[in-house]
Amino acid sequence: MKTSVHKLPAELLSSIFEYCLPQSFVPDFAPLFLTHVCQQWRQVTLESHGLWTKLHVDNQAVRRRNFLALLDIWLERSGSRSIDVNIDISIFGGKMKPFTRQEYHVYRTLLSTLYQHSHRIRSFQAILSPSVASECPFHKMNLLEVLILAGESEPSSSWLARDLTFLTQIPTLRRLSLHNVGVDLRSLYSQTQLTLLELSTCNPSRLRPHTAIDLLCALPNLQVVYLVLNCSYDSEHLPTLGRLHLPALRYLYISWDDTVSARQLLDAFSAPHLERLALLGNLEEVTDTWDALLLFIRASDSSSLAHLTIGDTGATDICLLDVLRATPSLTRLTVNHGLVNSHLLRALVWDAHNPDAQAVPRLTSMRFNGCDDFEASDILPVLQSRSGANVASSEGVSCLEEVCLRRCDGLRREDEQCIIETGIRKITLDSDETLVSPFGGLRKFLRIEESHHDFFAD
Repeated sequence: MKTSVHKLPAELLSSIFEYCLPQSFVPDFAPLFLTHVCQQWRQVTLESHGLWTKLHVDNQAVRRRNFLALLDIWLERSGSRSIDVNIDISIFGGKMKPFTRQEYHVYRTLLSTLYQHSHRIRSFQAILSPSVASECPFHKMNLLEVLILAGESEPSSSWLARDLTFLTQIPTLRRLSLHNVGVDLRSLYSQTQLTLLELSTCNPSRLRPHTAIDLLCALPNLQVVYLVLNCSYDSEHLPTLGRLHLPALRYLYISWDDTVSARQLLDAFSAPHLERLALLGNLEEVTDTWDALLLFIRASDSSSLAHLTIGDTGATDICLLDVLRATPSLTRLTVNHGLVNSHLLRALVWDAHNPDAQAVPRLTSMRFNGCDDFEASDILPVLQSRSGANVASSEGVSCLEEVCLRRCDGLRREDEQCIIETGIRKITLDSDETLVSPFGGLRKFLRIEESHHDFFAD
């Protein structure tokens, strides 16, 4: 007697099976175990080549006794479909136990097997050491759309600059991410087809602001940009032709370790359709950086900016308030490790009798992480005034739906109930008092950062 599940058409079963796939290469789970349930499921699974096209291999998978045999099964059953490869392996240990000689042999066999299918690789994401990366046949990956490389330093070697001109032979490539990888950044200037670019710790080529500006100028189709600036500005490269116009740019995430870098980069371009902006670096020590941010937002036409993240800002009173007044479409505000004082919070209290003078009328999410200089009595009026009941009658105004207050020094455990009673739909609270170190004391210096992957995620 057949149950109702056996009456489902094969196409629907195949779609359901896709939701069963694990994040990593775990042969004990889908899709392999689906072939052992019943004859119908086995047939559907074997005929659904797309179920076998995602290969996410980590250290644990390589250490399986039958790993290479299983790898062959996956590649055979994927048919002629394009495949997505993620090699999340640390051969020198890191948090994992270092590879033995035999495990390293399996690892190299894995790579050589995958390279035989280079022409089918659509997405290639890997942690590679310099010696391994030098053997990778990227030039044969003529279907490659996504390339994500993270460098793993060898005990006796360091990354050397790698010429990426081979990318010109891959016209399908759209997303390029390089982290801790030695690369001659000038070789990227011809990759005009890119829509996403992520660069961090690209030694020995230091990522200076003028290099970032040159990249933005050379790659007009970029929609998503993540840059970690790690060298001060060279004055001889100051732009002289006004702001560079970047209409395609939607998401921009800039982090830096030099307080001057962000100002000089923000002065160089405008992005009229920018939807999300994240700046992680000290804005306090160079006062005109705040002015540069304000001018950048005004030059970019702030009507589309919906998400703003500021990190390590120092004081965020008048400066941030001016920015918020210039971004009427902002829906999410995040401040990480900054001083959010009472003056700023009083300005965010919604006054229904004077809506035209209010800042960020569409704000639905507010996140303060690791912020100081305010107490519960300062933020409660903001939450109460922006709850659903108080802004429901105001046209063009959104109620605050999400509040995240994590490790803010001025909040105490006894304040939590008052914050919950404001009626905000989603509240995340994590006061310093709850962060007791197993060695005694409070973990007040524990970092909170919104990664660029979180920032770019929908």
